[in-house]
Amino acid sequence: MAVYVAPGLAGTGVFADRAYGRGEQIIGIDGPVHSGAELDLIGFRPGYPLQIDLDRYMLVEAPFVYCNHSCDPNGGITPDLKLVAVRDIAAGEEICFDYSSTMLEDNAWTMECGCKTARCRGRVEDFDRLPPDDQRYLLDHVGVMPFIVRALAARPANA
Repeated sequence: MAVYVAPGLAGTGVFADRAYGRGEQIIGIDGPVHSGAELDLIGFRPGYPLQIDLDRYMLVEAPFVYCNHSCDPNGGITPDLKLVAVRDIAAGEEICFDYSSTMLEDNAWTMECGCKTARCRGRVEDFDRLPPDDQRYLLDHVGVMPFIVRALAARPANA
């Protein structure tokens, strides 16, 4: 594994020990999977676990647990739960993904964004609440969890 954990954009972050090319796998993502009700019982706050399907959440392990959000990420999550480079990443660069690319919930959890990139939306929120241009950017350039695409395709056109 060619990443290390150090102070980042927001607390601790994950950094590249070496350069990565676009499409290259950085790390695998692993951890126990729970339903929302199970998370409530064990006391995890909304927004912390990684949503991997409708009502399925992963309590991710290190080093991925330290990956910060960016509205202009250099990493994205594949359907088989790998963090990959969505553009070239230099050695020493912090590796971030867009949290909204994995979020589609009914609880309307949001978080202020402090990424300070040119694409910064100011708020992290569910994918379906993003402006259409931001949704299109994530779909075309970063990747969005398949359950989000399936769920949105199943919604009535006026929903």
